[in-house]
Amino acid sequence: MISLPIGLVFFFVVLVISAGNVKLSDYMNMHSVVIVFAGSLAVLLIGTANPIIMALWHNVVSMFKRRASLADVHDQLLKLGANRASVTESKDPLIRYAISLWERGVDANSFQALLSQHRDQLEEQDAEAISALHNLNKYPPALGMMGTVMGMISLFSHLGESDKSALGPSLATAMTATFYGLLASNAVLSPLADRMTLEAMHRKKYYNAVYEMITLINRREPMNLIEEELTNREAA
Repeated sequence: MISLPIGLVFFFVVLVISAGNVKLSDYMNMHSVVIVFAGSLAVLLIGTANPIIMALWHNVVSMFKRRASLADVHDQLLKLGANRASVTESKDPLIRYAISLWERGVDANSFQALLSQHRDQLEEQDAEAISALHNLNKYPPALGMMGTVMGMISLFSHLGESDKSALGPSLATAMTATFYGLLASNAVLSPLADRMTLEAMHRKKYYNAVYEMITLINRREPMNLIEEELTNREAA
């Protein structure tokens, strides 16, 4: 999806311009980066099960790819309509699952129930990934405040010493930690969660279309009906 990388680059340009005369190196405080970004990753690992983390990663990666459409599986669906044994592999999860059911000789009623269940599982994975990202979005500002408190503690602990060299880094930690927390939440996680929601809505529509086409194939409907339905759904 071309708009996503363009948006990320554009936002970076906006940050650079907004910085004004302040050097970008002033924002490069490793303590703040660690407490916000590494801390957010730690929170994700603590509060999220492995399958949901994998689903979240899959959803993030898919946002940088072209959206799936019926045109991508047009030929496979027509081949399956003519001969269900003509296709043995597919990148589409529903078609791949349907092929495995046909190979095992599952009866028509069980086939429909299992395929419907698998479609629901795919949609549930998307919903869980979105929920995990929304939950994660709560923590970077809090972690940023934690970094700010740590920086202020370091700052105050050195106020009574003659060597003031530690005051600058302590202030930087205090200020940039809050900045990174707000940046991670409002400029990264929240927009990604919104984008992921839209992509999940599109995938749900796509899954339903593929599901309906596989249903026609499983019922051994005439090829002219399958072709007509596929054409209509592609045009919708």
